[in-house]
Amino acid sequence: MKNLKHLKTILALSLAVVLLCSCAANEVSPQNESPILAEEVIAEELGIKTEVTDEMLKAAVKKAEENEYGATHIDEYYYSNAQGLIKGEDELKEGADAVFTGKVTGISFEVIDILTGVPPTKAEDEMHIADFGDNAEPWRYYKLITIYDIDIITAYMGDYIGSTKIILWGGLRGQLLEEQLKVSLEYGIDSIFIVRGTPQIEIGENYLFVLYESTGGRLTPLNLSQAVYNLKNPLKKNFVGGDFDPQYPSDYYDKSENEYGSPLISAKDIISFFGEDKWESFWNQWTKENPDWEKTLYEPAWEIPIDDENSFVVDNKGNIIRQGAY
Repeated sequence: MKNLKHLKTILALSLAVVLLCSCAANEVSPQNESPILAEEVIAEELGIKTEVTDEMLKAAVKKAEENEYGATHIDEYYYSNAQGLIKGEDELKEGADAVFTGKVTGISFEVIDILTGVPPTKAEDEMHIADFGDNAEPWRYYKLITIYDIDIITAYMGDYIGSTKIILWGGLRGQLLEEQLKVSLEYGIDSIFIVRGTPQIEIGENYLFVLYESTGGRLTPLNLSQAVYNLKNPLKKNFVGGDFDPQYPSDYYDKSENEYGSPLISAKDIISFFGEDKWESFWNQWTKENPDWEKTLYEPAWEIPIDDENSFVVDNKGNIIRQGAY
């Protein structure tokens, strides 16, 4: 059944309209104008690794610096609560294979075939050329992925210890441009492919990840909105759709859904699902490592002050206690 989730992602990527973005926010469909490929790469052996020259790399980096990217959006399923996220809600909304906290130690990139989930081979390349005919271009069936090296801190689900890697479809905007483009150019693609809504994951930060095993056993977040939690604030809720109500910002700490009915899930909700003792252990360690934790928790990310009538405090077990009337 886990392959179904990977297949849904593949279909979304395959059917998505890949757009070329400009700094003026103008977007052009590749059906009308495909990414320009370096002449050295358009060869009979399309898709086989090609040596990347300095000139090719400089030209591609210049495009990225001018904010020109290949971009797409993936339609995905959202989960109602932490239990649904971990255990699954139905045959379409499958649950997680792994849940753990970890520190990001490195970022790298790779180009993979969207059908196999692994780097392209000559045989698969020939198959794509036959299938696409005159429309055979690498960006149609090869996609860039970002690989994050993770030192695991605590595993709540899955037999993962030490270090591992997780992947996200697409590359990164505005950083590590040469690294991404060198990998992409080897397969005939001179634009960085990004996926809108991808969570920001930074080296040196600790996160809670909710993951599934895609084809080839690669660990991938269940979705983009609810499966990656920065542990700078383990009480902050991830939400999808709509927007927060600036009149009641603390709702996003202690409620299960926002005013638009979108589910609100925090790292605390997920860890607590595995037992209150798991949360207590996490919280005790987190407060030791973050001696100024009260200040961190009381500063809403949206920079709107919490007034006296809608204030809250956090007790020594990480529970939200509302102070004002609402």
